[in-house]
Amino acid sequence: MVSRRTFLRQTSAGLAALATARSLAAESAPRPSQIVDTHAHFYAPSRPQGVPWPNP
Repeated sequence: MVSRRTFLRQTSAGLAALATARSLAAESAPRPSQIVDTHAHFYAPSRPQGVPWPNP
């Protein structure tokens, strides 16, 4: 049977190792790339040179 002291020591050591591993993983994680908005408006009826809306 495991004593209370051994259980607490092993549990705290495991939690400390887990916290250290998580912080190291967070530091080495790649930064997300920037998102570029590439949508285009092909139908602009408000512009004189715009393409008119197609008829249904």
